[in-house]
Amino acid sequence: MHITRNSKVAFVGTGIMGAPIAGHIMDAGYDVTVYNRTRSKAEDLLARGAHWADSPAKAAKDADVVFTMVGYPTDVEDVYLAKDGLIRAARRGAYLIDLTTSSPQLARDIHDAAEVEDKHAFDCPVTGGDAGAIAGTLTLIVGATEEDAAPVLPILQTFSDKVFYMGGAGKGQTAKLCNQVSLASCMVGYADAMASPSREVSTWHRCSRWWARAWVARSRSPGSRPSPSRATIVPDFSPSTFARTSGLRFSRPRIST
Repeated sequence: MHITRNSKVAFVGTGIMGAPIAGHIMDAGYDVTVYNRTRSKAEDLLARGAHWADSPAKAAKDADVVFTMVGYPTDVEDVYLAKDGLIRAARRGAYLIDLTTSSPQLARDIHDAAEVEDKHAFDCPVTGGDAGAIAGTLTLIVGATEEDAAPVLPILQTFSDKVFYMGGAGKGQTAKLCNQVSLASCMVGYADAMASPSREVSTWHRCSRWWARAWVARSRSPGSRPSPSRATIVPDFSPSTFARTSGLRFSRPRIST
């Protein structure tokens, strides 16, 4: 299938990350159909000209490229591998691209199931948070070769500024998990560091002023220097994401028959 600006795109999952990503694809001139469990989260996109579908299957039916950005691996599994999921609903030759942080094994299963149906699926988790999604500057970690992803690269570039090719199905998710585990360990260490001087008020205030000038604090809040005591965990790495990351290696997807 030849992907052009006239190609139809479906986007499943228009939450904190998905909505701005879909918006960038629309801004580039693509015809976009969206689905989200809560329709209100897609209203801004619909007001800008996106089409609404009542299910992932209906969104994907006529699409040349289908993106998913959903919550958890169980959601990914249901969206793709259920009897009425994307693997069966998408047209032959379509590209199915999962942007969710999910399970490497599940990504491989989706890829293999898609190939049997003459469709092309690969994992493409992102990093950069909601700020990167809004700015269109996400980093993409692609579970495919550069050659295999080339037909859809112009669409990927509408919401990213860096693309890394990991070379095969599931490898994008493996690389993203490495990133998440590293970040999680930093969060735990940072929390411990903040707790250590907390019994001495004067020491705590001095540490707070020092940490507020650190690179991490500045990079998370451009143009400001927030106190670590008031810092907010960004939406792409909340405590629930921490828990999800910890369990991903042990998840075992099911395939509907």
